[in-house]
Amino acid sequence: NPNGILVIRDELIGLLSSLDQNDTDTGRAFYLEGWNGTGSYQFDRITRGSGYIQNHCLSVLGGIQPDKLMSYLEKTIRGMGNDGLLQRFQLLIYPDLAQWQYADSKSNKDAKEAVFSLFKQLDELNEYELVQMGAKPSDEFNIRPYFRFTQEAQEAYKTWSTQLNGITIPNEEHAIIQEHLSKFGKLMPSLALIFHLIDSVQLGERIGGIS
Repeated sequence: NPNGILVIRDELIGLLSSLDQNDTDTGRAFYLEGWNGTGSYQFDRITRGSGYIQNHCLSVLGGIQPDKLMSYLEKTIRGMGNDGLLQRFQLLIYPDLAQWQYADSKSNKDAKEAVFSLFKQLDELNEYELVQMGAKPSDEFNIRPYFRFTQEAQEAYKTWSTQLNGITIPNEEHAIIQEHLSKFGKLMPSLALIFHLIDSVQLGERIGGIS
């Protein structure tokens, strides 16, 4: 897919374990290098020859049980195989329920259809529509339209980034957490862009730069 690849795994531990195998080309470099979303990737296959991915942008979505995650993390904490793969998994949702209750509830059809419609509209955006939303048109340095922060948002990002890199990370005792937080310089702008696109699609008007 020229726009990138989405990997969906019901059990992420299966993916992580397969990438840890030492006797074969597991594709670990493929996952490591696809995180930035700005580079290319050259690969070779014995039976199929070589291939070239111009826009190597990779996203991974899945679930994992807490005990299996902890056992996997222990290897990294002890310094084995710490190449930054786990730090690339940036958003973790853990439903901490206070008390279990049985529920037989009807699904919210309107909400589900609204979400599907939103994804469809985002997927079908073309260059012209993105520019109409406030994106800068593609140029010799960018192969697709791109958004910029507004001046106020840029100042807010500067303050946040200074706090993160100047105070939070240096004062974090554990190196593993330091490495995880160091990836947030991309995470926060990425989330801001996603929310901006959602607002643009739902409002159906030109919003301009990312606020």
